[in-house]
Amino acid sequence: MASIRKRVGKKGTTYLVQIRVQGYEPVHGSFKTKKEATEFARKTEGNMDKYSHITGSVLKQHTLADLIDQFAKTWTKKDTQTIQRIYWWKEKYGQIKLADFKIETVQSGLGILRSEADRAPATINRYLAAISSAFGKAAKDGWFGIKDNPCLGVGRGEETSRFGTSLTNDEIKLLLTACDNSVCKALPVLFRLALATGARKGELLKLTWKDVDVERQRLYFRDTKNGTDRIVPVIVQAWDALMAWPEREDSELVFPGKNPKSGINFQKAWVQAKEEAGINDYRWHDNRHTCASHLADNGVSVMQIGAILGHKTLTMVNRYSHRNTAGMENVINKGVKL
Repeated sequence: MASIRKRVGKKGTTYLVQIRVQGYEPVHGSFKTKKEATEFARKTEGNMDKYSHITGSVLKQHTLADLIDQFAKTWTKKDTQTIQRIYWWKEKYGQIKLADFKIETVQSGLGILRSEADRAPATINRYLAAISSAFGKAAKDGWFGIKDNPCLGVGRGEETSRFGTSLTNDEIKLLLTACDNSVCKALPVLFRLALATGARKGELLKLTWKDVDVERQRLYFRDTKNGTDRIVPVIVQAWDALMAWPEREDSELVFPGKNPKSGINFQKAWVQAKEEAGINDYRWHDNRHTCASHLADNGVSVMQIGAILGHKTLTMVNRYSHRNTAGMENVINKGVKL
């Protein structure tokens, strides 16, 4: 609550303002007129967060790390990449007070993301969406006195349609050779499995040896991005590469990294392999498109492609329907007679 007290002294009359609001440090001010004092009290009390630089509010008492930790505790969706992306913000800006995390901070972070690695505009936008979700959740649930989302004024990068980005047979051979020459011994195995199964990067890195069905020569991808499990048979060339890959005693993962509980980081090796093969503007995720496109070219139905890639709806998999014209001539001849 705000209180205004009139004080008459040798230098004239002044009006002293004191504002006390739970969760904030007391605010004091001195004004020459009652009107100025009243206006200050009204604006400050009505929006304490806006004046956090003079109030020392809870926004100055907590850091971005506090917000991110709280957000992670409440995250119940299966998309773990959102948490991975938001922890990137914690690593870079975790010690910054919430009162100091401004739109300029967000823009600075996006600039770092663009320069750090081979990230597409769509990926950068998802990092922005992750931190924006945290602030949106905080404002909605009343965490730490947050009222505004500093991400709302940040423009999203322009995303271009990536459909159709797939490798030809000759390009596959070039990239396979480059992967085979890589110092990262897991890369050629991962690349062959990605092309053969259309599996996402995260699905391959979460794969355990229990998910490898040696008898039936197929892989079990569990708890995938769309919330379902998936079983995919593997062609012999990729399967032989997997069977030659050694199992590590300290991890149940097929492709563990330095930390036996997390997957290997092969991004640098992947970028080097693409450079050696002379293949540009091609991301790891595009291996899914290559897999689907070659299946469609060889007459596999869109329903079967959807089952292999793990698409829940036909909207996504129908992008490949124009490539599958096998048998259409016979079907179309059964239509209208002219």
